[in-house]
Amino acid sequence: MKIKTISVCLGLYMLFAMLTMSGCATSHLVASDSSMSRSQLHDLMADYGYTADQRDTGKIVTYFTADGVLSVPSVNAEVKGHQGISALFGQAWKQVSESGQQRRHIVSSLRILEETAYTAKFRAIMNVTGTPKSGQPAVYITGVYFGDAVLTEQGWLLKKLEINID
Repeated sequence: MKIKTISVCLGLYMLFAMLTMSGCATSHLVASDSSMSRSQLHDLMADYGYTADQRDTGKIVTYFTADGVLSVPSVNAEVKGHQGISALFGQAWKQVSESGQQRRHIVSSLRILEETAYTAKFRAIMNVTGTPKSGQPAVYITGVYFGDAVLTEQGWLLKKLEINID
C-alpha cells in the first residue's frame, strides 16, 4: 500500500508540474523561470512584429503598459503612453504605405539581461525586410531592440522599448 500511495502522489505531482509549466494551473502573475519568461517575451515581440507588419496602430499599443515608452534614438524620438506610441508608429507607417511596401519584422536572438519575479530587461535582434511594389525583396532595417517588460494580469507587457537602428 505504501508503494501505491507514493506512486499516486508522484503521479499527481508530475501532473501538477506539467500543468504549471503549460500555464494551465497558474495565473499570469505567478513568477516563472527564465526559460518560460524568455519564451513568453519572444512571443510578445513576435506578436509586436506581426502587428507592425499589419500597420495596426490600435493593436500595437496593447503590447505596452498604459504609461509605456517607445524610444528611437536614431531619429531623436521618444514618446510615452498609448496615444504617443500610436502617433509615432502611424507617422512612420504612413510613409511605408504610401511607398507600396510590404514589410516583415524578424525578431531573433532574444536574451534576458536582468530578471526579477515580475520584471525583465531583454535585448533582441531586429531585421526588417520588405518588398516594394516593383522590385526585389531587400533588408531595409537592422538593429537591436532593448526592452523593459513587466508581468501583468494580461501577461508580459512592454514598459519601455528602445529601437536602436544600425
